[in-house]
Amino acid sequence: KFFLQVLMATGFKKQLRGANICNQTLGFIDLSEANLTGANLKDSNFAGSNLKGVVLKGANLQNTFLSGVNFQNSFLEGANFQNSKLNGAIFNYADLMKTNFKGANLKDVHFKGADLSGADLEGALNLTKEQIDQALLCNTKLPKYIVDIRLKQDCVIPK
Repeated sequence: KFFLQVLMATGFKKQLRGANICNQTLGFIDLSEANLTGANLKDSNFAGSNLKGVVLKGANLQNTFLSGVNFQNSFLEGANFQNSKLNGAIFNYADLMKTNFKGANLKDVHFKGADLSGADLEGALNLTKEQIDQALLCNTKLPKYIVDIRLKQDCVIPK
């Protein structure tokens, strides 16, 4: 955790690209605006952390504990959140195109203004229609229990 904080404080945010940070407990760390493209964060704990504006394109966050994490305005295209715990996470205005949420716990997660185009939410847990009501849904795979005429359209512009 200390090493990551030093990199952040000294402006080496781009040095985190492709980082291998598996099985780590890094709760409440501030990695806002860091470039973690392609990073492997599998099986780690980032609960309560600030990842606002972070770039996690293609990152592996499988089985990661991310409850209460702020991902607002982040670029997460192609990230893998499979089986992660995201309770209360904030993805407002984030780019989540082609993101995998299979088996992820999405209880109380916020997606206002998020781009979920091509994302796989089909096997996600605890997702409600209200959570995705103001998100961009274009070719998004949704759980079968979420039924709405609006969602049957190919692409929908948020309210």
